[in-house]
Amino acid sequence: MKAIVTKYLPATNHHGARIKASAEGVASLVIPYPCDKETPFAVAAVALCQRMNWRGHLIGGVLPDGREVFVFARSDRRVVTEGA
Repeated sequence: MKAIVTKYLPATNHHGARIKASAEGVASLVIPYPCDKETPFAVAAVALCQRMNWRGHLIGGVLPDGREVFVFARSDRRVVTEGA
């Protein structure tokens, strides 16, 4: 299963703010920060999926260092409940 990790790249003297999306074994993708979108990190993850021709439903979460990560939902996924 692939995990897509996204990271905010602040503006520099040469580039505006950007988001980098990466996954193991593939070249990363950098897009301009989509200020007009409610979920800019998901936009970057979807762009990487489109480039790689990956299909499926993405589920997102946040790592302790603030990076957002996306994984594909599986049809056989398990639901964790309290006490399980």
